[in-house]
Amino acid sequence: MIGLLTLQSALPAGAGRVFVIDLDDFRPELARNLDATGTFNAKDRDRASEIRALTSGRGADIALESVGTSSTVKLALDAVRKAATVTPVGNVAPKVEIGLQFAVTGQIRFLGSCASSGEYPPFISLISREAIRIDPLLSAVAPLDQGAECSAVFMRANPGC
Repeated sequence: MIGLLTLQSALPAGAGRVFVIDLDDFRPELARNLDATGTFNAKDRDRASEIRALTSGRGADIALESVGTSSTVKLALDAVRKAATVTPVGNVAPKVEIGLQFAVTGQIRFLGSCASSGEYPPFISLISREAIRIDPLLSAVAPLDQGAECSAVFMRANPGC
């Protein structure tokens, strides 16, 4: 969900083209329906080279990495141009390994993102104007007083989250 919301946030923020790479078969399809320029499943191919091909060999200007594992951060780094920005948003793994030499010689800016720095009001405005669509991302809706119970059900179904 983080990646799909990030996709939708990038578009009104001025992103010209947004490519989504995922290991799942379902999310790239959903990303296409949410106006991604291109979507790729990364489980069977080197998608960074495809991103480079789609950007005339340069690479992406920005990578918003929404998982937070060594392999996904590496993919983000491999897909960007020299002097690009890679912003990890997801943090599944507490530590990731990166190619320091590549990051240094590529002049890559690594910009962390956590919690909020005043984004909630504009984000809520985007949702209310339906510039960000949340309905396709929802699997269930429950009253607020059932929040703790729903959270417990989610945690049992998704251990480690």
